[in-house]
Amino acid sequence: MRWQRTIRTKELDEQWRREGRGQGEWQNYAPWLRAEDITNRITAVAPGLLVDRPYHLLSPLQANYFRQLEWEAITSGSVVDIREQFPLKWAEDTLELAAYLQMSHPVDGWSKEPVVMVTTFLVTKIGERGAEYTAIAVRSNDQMNRANTQRYLMLEQAYWHNRGVKWSLVTSRDVNMTLVRNLYLIGPGRHRTGETYAEMLRIAERVKAPLLKGNASILEVCNANDRRMRYDPGTSMGAVMGMLGANRWVTDLEERPLDVDEPLRFWDNPSPPECLNNLR
Repeated sequence: MRWQRTIRTKELDEQWRREGRGQGEWQNYAPWLRAEDITNRITAVAPGLLVDRPYHLLSPLQANYFRQLEWEAITSGSVVDIREQFPLKWAEDTLELAAYLQMSHPVDGWSKEPVVMVTTFLVTKIGERGAEYTAIAVRSNDQMNRANTQRYLMLEQAYWHNRGVKWSLVTSRDVNMTLVRNLYLIGPGRHRTGETYAEMLRIAERVKAPLLKGNASILEVCNANDRRMRYDPGTSMGAVMGMLGANRWVTDLEERPLDVDEPLRFWDNPSPPECLNNLR
């Protein structure tokens, strides 16, 4: 069946509202835009670590920054929710703001009707004063050269400013690709073996001492443990990646590419995060 981009109209907006899009929190949140609404290249990622649900990310840049954002959330411990494709209330609100600012409002390219604007990510943190929100717009360097993108972002920034919410812009320059590549390498290991969290800890403990010696590569240590314990191939590697993904074992993921053919330099995290749903 041939894919066709969704044509957005006022009637479709009303339907999406009734469906609950753009509403809810945590597992119950439904993004306003889904990947299949925008592109035939579905980039929705696997369930996140903070919240166990699929995330709808509309470009490789969004997917890469989500990995980085989630990792920052895990290591900081203050972020409790990340909501993607979050609507700027309803089109009526931003239409009034656009008129006040004497700007044109975004419209659908086919229907020419005003569209509900979205912010790429709305991040919820728990601070000293309770819940705090940060709205994040993600745009590629190429998009930033377009006049319509500039207008969209000016309107989006003004919307959040009026609501007292911090707003920031992220471009390709803000993505640490060394970290992102490491997280993609770690990512499959978190789900590869199907082991419970306790089992992962037990398996990781068996390979911890050989890894700390630094005489053998990650792959050599893990393969040797799989053979010795008669595990399925990849079981020990999955546990190692799970420990790194859970931030229980700490290594330099931001500056140094992770290579399974090299020894692993790491140390125990004395205060591992307690919010990792996938690993419980």
